[in-house]
Amino acid sequence: MTPDQLRSITAHTSPPLVPEIMLAGLPHHHTFETFRTQHQAVIGVATPYWLVAWPGGQGLARYLLDTPKLASRRRVVDLGCGNGLVAIAAAMAGAPSVLAVDVDANALVCAEENAGLNRVDIEIEQADLRDFTPSRGDLICAGDLWYDQATGRQATGCLARLRDGECAALYCDAGRSYRPRSGVTCLKTYDLSASPEFESAARLSIRICTLDAANIHSMHAGHVPQV
Repeated sequence: MTPDQLRSITAHTSPPLVPEIMLAGLPHHHTFETFRTQHQAVIGVATPYWLVAWPGGQGLARYLLDTPKLASRRRVVDLGCGNGLVAIAAAMAGAPSVLAVDVDANALVCAEENAGLNRVDIEIEQADLRDFTPSRGDLICAGDLWYDQATGRQATGCLARLRDGECAALYCDAGRSYRPRSGVTCLKTYDLSASPEFESAARLSIRICTLDAANIHSMHAGHVPQV
């Protein structure tokens, strides 16, 4: 997918929790499934997760905007960036450098386009959760990566590995079935109105969290936190 193709099939939207950010998203006359079907020739067969501002991304974006000192002196990495919402928020919060990482090339096209819409600069990198290597001192942010068991375990393991490599790590607990349920610290809670097309409830309570140090060390001993 090219930037021009992206512009031709999406509409500008603003997420409820971060209305100051504009994104290329789902046009009003489409459901997620009708969009996938109609534009498969452009976007391919991979699920276009980058089309939606998922609750986890909204929560992390809001937290970075509300707590700008977290991003102001270090590089921020938006891991599994999707549409780049968290990366954009980090740049708006004053991060000197921002990297958006995703395995899906279409997501990176969308993230760059959205950064331009919001007049901020980000870098992009195509990488798998298991392969990405950050720089020491980066702030790693992960939004809604716990939507299935395999990806959830990869995401938890990845945050553990990166945190143990002297990076700070934040993630959003959006209530997904495969999220870490033990050994976490909650930093902030937000209430969010949600789309019935994507979520089981009209209102969600989402939490900004970190993995505790004891949890990190137990993972490297071969234990994965309960999911």
